Amino acid sequence: MGNQEIINIFKLTASLMELHEENPFKIRTYQNAVFNLDKISSDLATLSQEELAALEGVGKSIAGKIQDLNATGTFPELSSLLAQTPKGVIDILNIKGIGPKKVRSIWKELDIVSTEALLEACNENKIASLKGFGEKTQESIKKELLFASAQKRQMDVCRSRSYCFKT
Repeated sequence: MGNQEIINIFKLTASLMELHEENPFKIRTYQNAVFNLDKISSDLATLSQEELAALEGVGKSIAGKIQDLNATGTFPELSSLLAQTPKGVIDILNIKGIGPKKVRSIWKELDIVSTEALLEACNENKIASLKGFGEKTQESIKKELLFASAQKRQMDVCRSRSYCFKT
């Protein structure tokens, strides 16, 4: 597993922990690990647990999780968080401009668990009515969803052919 893939998994873990209102100190541990691992040029997959633990901002716990990721592709905390989270909510977490706290509000207050339902809620002005949101945030979410949808359609068309031209 490459460094960037490991970093992305730790980012996802921190976001999921925040989404599920886990211990803020644990969340900060993952965020610090992401920050520090991003500076490492060594291949994390080749380092021993001791070498990983010696890296700034890593420690024994994160080093063990890196070892687990390299061995199995996951670690227990991540598996547990993924099991508690609908796949559509994870997709919503990937929307630029809204973080885990806002995603939690959307999920828990409006019971939205897909990007399609989120777009529908934007069209019905339901998002702007949530505390901490507004028209501007709603429009930003809608714009991101429409852009992602257009990109996906374009990629689907390209995959259905053996070629694709850039315009």
